[in-house]
Amino acid sequence: MGKQIIVKTPRRNVKSSALLLLPSPGHRHGLVLALPRPASRIAAGEPTCLASESNKPGRRDFAAFCELQGLPRSFDLPAFTLSAKYRAVGNGVHLDVARLLARGVASPVDPAAVRLCACGCARPVSSKALSAGPGCRKRLERKRDAAGMGQVRMVTPRLP
Repeated sequence: MGKQIIVKTPRRNVKSSALLLLPSPGHRHGLVLALPRPASRIAAGEPTCLASESNKPGRRDFAAFCELQGLPRSFDLPAFTLSAKYRAVGNGVHLDVARLLARGVASPVDPAAVRLCACGCARPVSSKALSAGPGCRKRLERKRDAAGMGQVRMVTPRLP
């Protein structure tokens, strides 16, 4: 569990204040980042970019490597060796992810305005939904079965 802080909250109809122990909100005003999760644009089966790719046989060329990280194919680091270029780009975050995080940090949201998935994945859900998708529903089912709530059944039937 993360760092905890003590917050003073006023009680109703009482002149004194009570101390409430809350998990650290991560923002001094208690705001959260609400980030949309766009669909992946990477082809299925395409290996991820690793900083150690320069040492591997059959590696991608540097232009293709940069393109997978969201950089233009013409991107270059002239003062670096080829191995250092792979490490620098491979240790970086995909450009679209960095932009998404920057937008979220620039416009944090009040936690009361966002409903999050009940499984704990932090995906926002709409209307009356409890979970964001089928994987989340499966996670909730497993948690419920492990806690002994309701009828315990196989999550996925076993094949003979």
